[in-house]
Amino acid sequence: NLKNIDYNEENVRVNADIFTMGHRNPQGLAETDKKFYSAEHGPKGGDEINLLYKNANFGWPVSSYGTKYYLEPNSEFNAGEKIIKFYENSHSKFGFTEPVFQFTPSIAISALTNCPKILEKYYQRKGCLISTSLKDKSLYIFILDENQSNKIIGFEKIQFERRLRNFALNYNGKLFENRDTIFVTTDDGYVLEIKFEI
Repeated sequence: NLKNIDYNEENVRVNADIFTMGHRNPQGLAETDKKFYSAEHGPKGGDEINLLYKNANFGWPVSSYGTKYYLEPNSEFNAGEKIIKFYENSHSKFGFTEPVFQFTPSIAISALTNCPKILEKYYQRKGCLISTSLKDKSLYIFILDENQSNKIIGFEKIQFERRLRNFALNYNGKLFENRDTIFVTTDDGYVLEIKFEI
C-alpha cells in the first residue's frame, strides 16, 4: 500500500499512488510542453520512450520489442509451466500501451530531459527531448510531432567516446542551461561541458 506513508522527519505524511505500470527498468523522466515521458531499458533490445498518462500499462513483463537473454534468473515468468521463450512484440493487442519509440538493438538509453532552448529554437518547436546513452556513448535528440504528442518524427545522434549517464538539472527538475551550455556526467568519472553553437 503506497498511501499514507509516515516520514520520520518532522512527522510529515506522504501520499503516493501508482501512476503508471508495466515498466521494466526506468532510467529517466522528462516533462516538456506539459507532457511527461519516460526512458527505460529493454531486455536484449527494446529500449523504450513512453508517453505517460494516468493508469497506463506499458506491458512488462509480457510485451517487449527486446528478446530474452540466454540465461535469465528464474522468476514466476521463467519457471515450470509458465516459462516463456519470447516476449510478445505487440503491446496494444494485449491491452497495453505502445511505446512512442523503441530501439532494437539497444542503445542503453539512460537519462531523459527537455531539450535546451537553443535546440527548441533550432527545431522550431515548443518541445523536444534529449537523452544520454551508455552502450551507444551518444546524446540523442528526439524531435516530437507538435500535433501528436505520442509521435517522434525523428532523432539526431551526437557520438561521444564515453558512456553518458546524467544531465545537470535545476531544482525544478528541468535541464540546467548556462548560455547554451549543458553538463553531462560520464561513467568514467568526468563531467562534460557541452556547448551548442547554432
